[in-house]
Amino acid sequence: MPGTPFSLEVTPLVPPRLERLHELANNLWYSWDRPTRTLFARLHPTLWRHAGHRPKAFLKRVAQSKLEAAAEEIEAFQRSTLTAPHTHQADGVVIRSWRQPVARAGCSVPGGRAIYPSTVLMTAIPAKVAGVAEVALCVPPERGTGTVPAVTLAAAAVAGVDEVYAIGGAQAIGALAFGTETIRPVDVIVGPGNVYVAVAKREVAGRGLV
Repeated sequence: MPGTPFSLEVTPLVPPRLERLHELANNLWYSWDRPTRTLFARLHPTLWRHAGHRPKAFLKRVAQSKLEAAAEEIEAFQRSTLTAPHTHQADGVVIRSWRQPVARAGCSVPGGRAIYPSTVLMTAIPAKVAGVAEVALCVPPERGTGTVPAVTLAAAAVAGVDEVYAIGGAQAIGALAFGTETIRPVDVIVGPGNVYVAVAKREVAGRGLV
């Protein structure tokens, strides 16, 4: 109806509560000589405990057969998606396609209140099948203990993960993208997460870092 006032409420893409994250991120993006740890530890300092390397011993503490069975199915499917190098020629134009794995991949797996060994398998195994040389896993530690759950470490061992770090959330994305005193940067980051993780991924992707 003509003359009727019209109003439109627009919901911001990034809620106001994430302004702190943007502040830390902007400081980090333009301060390459400052370690990620100094800035992101302000959000949750207990996430910086190192979980160890190649946790083979944890396989004895969980249902190893179930993890391995799931891993075999995931690997079989991923291998079925691999394609051989292909060349197409037409009118003097030659187009070639081939697989080129990155050198280092990072898997960000949720944790804290729940445990997701399946996410470990579904993010790390595709990378290994693709030929990625090194896979680093970041997962929040258990509250109260500061350690990564045994079943998560077992899944990492089954999937062939090379490094496991007890760190999660947006700070894990920053650590994987830029590197820290402990964590070397990666070429690509995969894995689900909450809105903080999503915003952190968008920040590093928008600057061509991952």
